[in-house]
Amino acid sequence: PGQPPPYKGMIDCAQQITRKEGVRGLYKGMAAPIAGVAPMYALCFLGYGFGKKIFCDDDAFEKLKLTQIGLAGATSALFTTPI
Repeated sequence: PGQPPPYKGMIDCAQQITRKEGVRGLYKGMAAPIAGVAPMYALCFLGYGFGKKIFCDDDAFEKLKLTQIGLAGATSALFTTPI
């Protein structure tokens, strides 16, 4: 209130940050979210792998057997829902 905004828009914001802090400044604060999300996606892909072994035939992806592929995807949710 009573002060002009520090940036004129998204591009101006990126330019000012890059000038003051370099390109790394655009990624400040990203380490913690990435560290938190990476294990979750690892569990998701682990669950999907298990689901493919349990539900999918060898030709499920070639013949697009969507029920089998969907069940494999649903299995991945079992691994990530408790998080």
